[in-house]
Amino acid sequence: METHACNCCGIVLPVSDFYLKGYNKEGKPLYNWRCKPCRTADYAKYNEARKAKSPGTRMKLKKPKEFTDADEERLFSAKRGAVSMRISAELANEACPQLAPKNRPIGVAESIYKQFGMKWSYL
Repeated sequence: METHACNCCGIVLPVSDFYLKGYNKEGKPLYNWRCKPCRTADYAKYNEARKAKSPGTRMKLKKPKEFTDADEERLFSAKRGAVSMRISAELANEACPQLAPKNRPIGVAESIYKQFGMKWSYL
């Protein structure tokens, strides 16, 4: 069984306790200079120091919108196919607010057509 000495703690351990780094030109395996427990401890220490240095920089998750009974009924009726055009438009606007007519500036479609060199008509 092959052994390797850890440069961090100095203990001689089997190579299964070291991460494989790669192979040299002759095809002999090269192992990391630290054993797995030393490397794990170093990474844990490093990450704790990073967290302590910059607290509160992680993104906070948004709370999901709570559905009411009326919302559930509208969704279920939409799935059954018994939905009016008004309700389906409301559902689409809730799913993607950018599609709502109030968020569309006037003349956007015309400017897009002109940008691509196409002819615009109001038909």
